[in-house]
Amino acid sequence: MNIMEVSVVIPMYNSASTIECALRSVLRQKGNHTIEIIVIDDGSTDSGPEVVGKIVAITHKLKMIHQVNRGVSHARNHGILMASYAMIAFLDADDEWKDNHLTVLESLINKYPSCLAWASGYELRKSNGVILHNEIYGLVSTDGILTNYFKSATLSAPPVWTSATIVRKNIIQRLGGFTVGIKSGEDILLWARIALCGEIALTRQVTSIYNVRSDDWNQSKRRKLDYPDEVSKTLKKLAFGTNYGSWRWRYLAHWHRMRGVIALHCGLHSIARSEGLKVLRYNIMNPYGFIIVALSFLPTPLCMRVFRFRDNKKQILHENSTCT
Repeated sequence: MNIMEVSVVIPMYNSASTIECALRSVLRQKGNHTIEIIVIDDGSTDSGPEVVGKIVAITHKLKMIHQVNRGVSHARNHGILMASYAMIAFLDADDEWKDNHLTVLESLINKYPSCLAWASGYELRKSNGVILHNEIYGLVSTDGILTNYFKSATLSAPPVWTSATIVRKNIIQRLGGFTVGIKSGEDILLWARIALCGEIALTRQVTSIYNVRSDDWNQSKRRKLDYPDEVSKTLKKLAFGTNYGSWRWRYLAHWHRMRGVIALHCGLHSIARSEGLKVLRYNIMNPYGFIIVALSFLPTPLCMRVFRFRDNKKQILHENSTCT
């Protein structure tokens, strides 16, 4: 059996406190793999480049490329361009892999070699110790091919997460890589495009860790909305060209639901109302559209109380979760 060759692309911007942990998690991977690690320093102003430089000095597997600050999508695309191998794995500078990440994905690749991308399960780890696992709707066994990406992405946590995925380099380049200029949603656009071009294989085995930066009850209030909404425009174009039935439109409604929630957190009530109406336009049966519209007429502090109650209930359901 051939040894898997993979280029690991890590975009970095002011990640001095986390980048060493991310890099160590790659370097301690079990199994016999040929890897190169490409860190794209996206114009950091902290000591992150110095931290990476010290590790570069002790391993030939790692190289660092500097660029002026142009955002995470451009950084990833730059790393893809510089990659030597046909398989690309991604890792964000504040996340990490478990020791068996590449071994598990290699097994998945060998089992489903015709796929365009392969992804493992992941966990959200909060600094207070609470661990939440993603649930994958539509995957009936331990692993398999995702039969309807849009249905799974609508009914569960994102089934494909960037730091848990290996993708063929040629398919990413054919699709133009990550969309530059988008602050949120650039990754889901790429996975949707890939899903329309071929198959994606998943495993429930949890091998990667999404480190939540804060224990705030909800991080949505710190996110920003893009204007114009290029993600919605692109998803709408994709929806017209797919044969996934109503799920293509339900997924679009799901996107506007997320934007509506962020708008409520930011106190942007008229925008939240508009997003809620778009939810209903694409899926009249989605109750969140009605909820977002209703909440948009309430004062922001009262909206926050509703969200805190909802998220506290979710945490109670997950706080006894154990690592896989």
